[in-house]
Amino acid sequence: MQKNNKNAIINLSIALQKMGRIDEAILILKEWGEFDYLYTRAYLMLENGKKQIEDSINLYEEGIILAKNCYSLLKEAEIKITELKKQLDIQIK
Repeated sequence: MQKNNKNAIINLSIALQKMGRIDEAILILKEWGEFDYLYTRAYLMLENGKKQIEDSINLYEEGIILAKNCYSLLKEAEIKITELKKQLDIQIK
């Protein structure tokens, strides 16, 4: 019974962390006991760090897509400006 309670507390803490409620997760662990608190807090911190890395990678990928789109738009604008300049040069001559 004690082990099931321990696993339930740890699983609850992990679920809270995944919902972004890490402060509540840590509070529950502190109330449960020092070893479980230290062990599971370390686990939660690792999981949270992994999530931040995944989020950062996703943002970087989105940034690359946006940069490519901006580059394409700038190239199109450059081509259009070059064409307009040529037309103006022809009309002036």
